[in-house]
Amino acid sequence: MIVITGPRQSGKTTLARSIFPDLPYLSMEMPQMRAFVEGDPSLFLERYGDGAVIDEAQVFPELFSWLQTHVDLSGRMGRFVLTGSQNLVLSRTVSQSLAGRAGLVQLLPLSCAELRAGGRLPDSLDEAVFLGGYPVVHARDVRVSDWFDGYLSSYIQ
Repeated sequence: MIVITGPRQSGKTTLARSIFPDLPYLSMEMPQMRAFVEGDPSLFLERYGDGAVIDEAQVFPELFSWLQTHVDLSGRMGRFVLTGSQNLVLSRTVSQSLAGRAGLVQLLPLSCAELRAGGRLPDSLDEAVFLGGYPVVHARDVRVSDWFDGYLSSYIQ
């Protein structure tokens, strides 16, 4: 199992989907998927027992115990990729339920080296600090101040 954590909008989902394109993609943010997993975790693992990318896994932390048992019984490692925002629920659950069963990867926003390699490094330090390293700011035509206002509000609310 691989667990990709990091701040919101740092590229976790994009990374997981691009590296594991053959695995089914399941978002726990989708109400019908969450209801399916919460309603019958054993049926969920029966259906996706060969692996899946499970996005926003912290939404249903009880799934980690089910995954632990599934991995232990099958003896097959590396079939599930979990993504989730770095928070206490995900960190605590991963350390308790998936210790020794999961590789933990923390994805941070883009570094100066990554921005330079992509031809996106700003010319001045002031501009680099203002823009930051979040991929969406560099990949889309967004007004930076509006994006950051919304980003910060999502953490506060």
